[in-house]
Amino acid sequence: VVERVETVVNVHVRSICAQAGIQDDRLIWAQPDVFILQDGTIEIERLNCPDVGMFLTGFDHPFSARLRTIQKIVGQLQGAVRDAIARTVSEQALTVLTRDEVLDREEDLLELGEIQCLRRICDELGKRLTVLPLREVDSVPASEPVLLLNLAYTAPGIERLMARAVEGSLSCYPDPRFQRLCQSSTGLFETTLPDTYRRPFMELAGANPKNGRGYLDVLHRLNAPLTKA
Repeated sequence: VVERVETVVNVHVRSICAQAGIQDDRLIWAQPDVFILQDGTIEIERLNCPDVGMFLTGFDHPFSARLRTIQKIVGQLQGAVRDAIARTVSEQALTVLTRDEVLDREEDLLELGEIQCLRRICDELGKRLTVLPLREVDSVPASEPVLLLNLAYTAPGIERLMARAVEGSLSCYPDPRFQRLCQSSTGLFETTLPDTYRRPFMELAGANPKNGRGYLDVLHRLNAPLTKA
């Protein structure tokens, strides 16, 4: 099953690269949202890059055995990320680029946790890590690799990041053109509903069934226009 999932993920990655007009995604790590259906079909909803939930290793709860199990799994993923960085980034200094508000107002505790994990990884690898907000993208030396965290591609400063990536004066992991499309691309089947069906479909999608029978009824009625489309 794992090999089949990897195959589907790789197809999705190549599709995003083609849409972005690039040859190399420069992807070091990512977390795909995968559906494995009862008939064995594998679907990729979204590729989260980068995202493996390393922040979970920083939590502590003395009464949660489940958390310890999750942390063991995430710890293995963190080790894989460390090894991938070691293989991919030969330079001794690198920069993490994150959203301005993460550093200015500490608005995203999970992202801050990811940054702390990356600091520990770089310490283990003997690398120096600098963390900068997006607005300071022009201060990153051309010789220094950049790890992109969860950027908002409508934020001020994105234009400079994209321009530097295109002109080759910034070496980013992943390529920002790839990461931008990952936020909107899906491997799931997509279709466009004709105007005739669109309004009733949206009304049904907003329904709040009171029981399981009502829920199934809504699903069947939603499926009807999709099948016709």
